[in-house]
Amino acid sequence: MNLFRQLSSWLGMDNTTISPPPTDRLRDLLDLARRAKRAEDYTTAIQHLDEALDIALERRDATARAVIILQKTELLILQRQWEQAEMLLNEVRRDARASGDKTQLAYTLNAMGLLWQARGEWSRARQYYEEAFKVAEEADSIGAQGRAQGNLGATYLHENNASYAVRLLTDAVMQLNMTDDIEMSSYFVGLLGQSKIENGDEQEGQQYLIRALRLAERMGYRMYERRWSVALGNLAFERGENRAAHNYYQRAIGLFAPDMISNEHITVLCRASRVSLNVGLVDDALQFADKAWQLFQSNRPADIADVIQLGQPEDVANAMLENPPAKESSNSTTKASSATKLDPTLEALVEGTLGIALQANGRSAEALPHLEAAVRIENKTHDAHHIDITREIAAAYAGAGNHERALEMFQQAIERAAASGLALEQAHALRDMGEFYAKIGATQDAIRAWTDALSIYKVEKVNTQIARVYCDMANTRKFAGQGQRAMKDYEQALMALNALDDDDLPTRGVVLSNAAVAYVDQGDVESARAFFREAIIIAERLGDRAAEATRRGNYGWFLLAIGHTQEAITTLKHALEISRSINLTLSMAVQTDNLGLAHDRLGNHEEALHYHQEALRLLEGIEHPHWKAIFQANQGQTLLALNRPDEARPLFESALASGRGKQDIEVTIQALCGLAHLAMKRDAPQDADALLVEAIDLARKADMRRLLAEALTLRSEQQAALHHTDEAQATWEEAQNLFRILHAPQADIKPQWLNHAADRLS
Repeated sequence: MNLFRQLSSWLGMDNTTISPPPTDRLRDLLDLARRAKRAEDYTTAIQHLDEALDIALERRDATARAVIILQKTELLILQRQWEQAEMLLNEVRRDARASGDKTQLAYTLNAMGLLWQARGEWSRARQYYEEAFKVAEEADSIGAQGRAQGNLGATYLHENNASYAVRLLTDAVMQLNMTDDIEMSSYFVGLLGQSKIENGDEQEGQQYLIRALRLAERMGYRMYERRWSVALGNLAFERGENRAAHNYYQRAIGLFAPDMISNEHITVLCRASRVSLNVGLVDDALQFADKAWQLFQSNRPADIADVIQLGQPEDVANAMLENPPAKESSNSTTKASSATKLDPTLEALVEGTLGIALQANGRSAEALPHLEAAVRIENKTHDAHHIDITREIAAAYAGAGNHERALEMFQQAIERAAASGLALEQAHALRDMGEFYAKIGATQDAIRAWTDALSIYKVEKVNTQIARVYCDMANTRKFAGQGQRAMKDYEQALMALNALDDDDLPTRGVVLSNAAVAYVDQGDVESARAFFREAIIIAERLGDRAAEATRRGNYGWFLLAIGHTQEAITTLKHALEISRSINLTLSMAVQTDNLGLAHDRLGNHEEALHYHQEALRLLEGIEHPHWKAIFQANQGQTLLALNRPDEARPLFESALASGRGKQDIEVTIQALCGLAHLAMKRDAPQDADALLVEAIDLARKADMRRLLAEALTLRSEQQAALHHTDEAQATWEEAQNLFRILHAPQADIKPQWLNHAADRLS
């Protein structure tokens, strides 16, 4: 047995036979080189190999020299030092042919294939792999055969022939296991996973990717840990599993050197930003987007002739191209040849991603220049990405308060999509314009835009968007006081769930969560409870902490509404804990205020006041007039319970002004009831008359049963104070009937004012 086989066994190249290891010093150097390579410290790895090479030369062992040079050429390829690698490989190939060592020749031909693959010349790489396989068969070298078959599998995957790639890679992995070739195990197992996915076997493909990641972890092989983390992140993102995608991308980003400038690093940062937004982590989204932008700007491409092509199935060559050495070589040639070349088409993605992240963080003015830049770069195209960015620009203008410009950009996106025959993009733009109209209170305009979007979605059978748009329409109609019409839209959204794909859990969760709130106000407690619980389970399954926090908070509000106060407090505190952990300020504020309502129900008004005040404090700096007014009205009621009417009045007046100005029916009713309650506290029940009549009329028209019951309760008390006993009794009976329908605890309480009225009559 020759030293080639001994050394190649030690390096993980072949282990078909057992033999003594190399000398201690040589073994130590090879081990150090291998560890440095896997840690991506290529300069140090080469230094150790050069020292090992000196030992081989001193011993005049040509085979040891050949194996060490093969290891060095792999590192040179990773550093894009292709000319030097080619020179060394040609030298080893000549020696192998001269000596007749076919095993050495097979491994050398494999390495030459990798070199040309790294250069992007796949057909030439294939020729070397095919020759390597033939020579390996002649040499009966299972390890070399496995490598050749695996590398051929990579070429077929690159050519989108996934079915044949699966066959080759399956054999390659089996041969790697037979020879214990651990160096290539993670690479070929991962490629097999990608091939399975491309071939339609997604579940098994995912398992292979996970296995490849675990193998890379065990070896400490950063390049493959990063690569398979990205691949798993992409798979999770495509499935809508945004939390899993976020975790994989975040892990991958941690495996890049912070200042590593590459197409892959920048692209992953942009994708991580997008999924962060999808799970509500807006701070993470901005951090990732800003990092991508900074990296791109630091090595902005000017004129690039040799642009790395994106969008192809990943292969080892791309991995090599995307990973310059972690430590810079002192050799000037090395430094120049390993410089990263960025794809200039990434600029639109980077600018657009940063703009969208800034927009999500409420920094519309800062977002606009980046979004405008993204559109300007792609100004000659009307493709889907260009129209998406145009929609984001419109949203940024809306956020900055420039409504005229926002509408202009929405209209531009709609027209460009229509002109380009991009029906879905047209529908998306109409959908977003509807959301804009809804936010500025233009309900009818919003409904018209959504109706137009729905007509397209129905033709295209985009069931996800059909369900979501019906939900948006229902929420807007409910806000505008069109309660009965809103319920019809909720029912349409629920019906649309039947046509959803089984794996579209995000949409199912959104619809069920919104419908649950609506069903509470209809008194359908069992349906509401079932919807809430399923929506929460979906959020947990998807790892969507933002959705889970919101849904648990809403469930706590539901429990409070049906009289389960202690359980409501426990649920609200859990929701608040999640909201704090991911910095969801608005959710924190709403859940805090609801805790105040719970303590009001228990009679702990001092503690309740603290929660209401904290809720308003949390809203400072956030433009959300609806919730601010709601919190003011709730705090005002607590102050009345504490007999502090002078402090309550300005809160009710501010809430009423906001409600009338924003045409917010819910706020208006609550503020009117608050002022009526204040008048009664001041022993002026006659001053409450007009306020309560208006509140009751609004609640009836809006079909807001809970608010109607509360307004009728106050009206009953007011009529009793005016000694209109019969009207007080009749009004209370109507309120009590509504409370029964709503399963509210007030249904079982006989009001004191009716007792007093009866006492006066007797």
